[in-house]
Amino acid sequence: MKRISFIIIALLAISSIVTAQNPRGQGRAVDPKERTERMAKTYSLTDDQKKQVYDANLALTEKINAARPSAGERGAMRDEMRKLVEAYDVELKKILTSEQYTAYKKDQQEQQERFGAGGRNR
Repeated sequence: MKRISFIIIALLAISSIVTAQNPRGQGRAVDPKERTERMAKTYSLTDDQKKQVYDANLALTEKINAARPSAGERGAMRDEMRKLVEAYDVELKKILTSEQYTAYKKDQQEQQERFGAGGRNR
């Protein structure tokens, strides 16, 4: 009985440590469909815009996943991710109206300020 209790307590301790390491799901890939739905709701996208944004989100996710193993060191990976996000922003600017894009950039800036550049200030 003591052994089972110890195992249960150890498992609970390990699960709380794992949760503390990643409390908000940072590091997990955002599903392109979820991201598109959130953007459609936030920026009142038309059906055509929604399709184009989904395609851009899907392409970004695929490129990020492809870049992760090949980037190697953190600095190279960070530079590669920055380039991918910049290209994504250029694509969004073509899809969104100027008002939608301005709101998107404002939200991105607020998120960056809230979480810090690169997520360092959590």
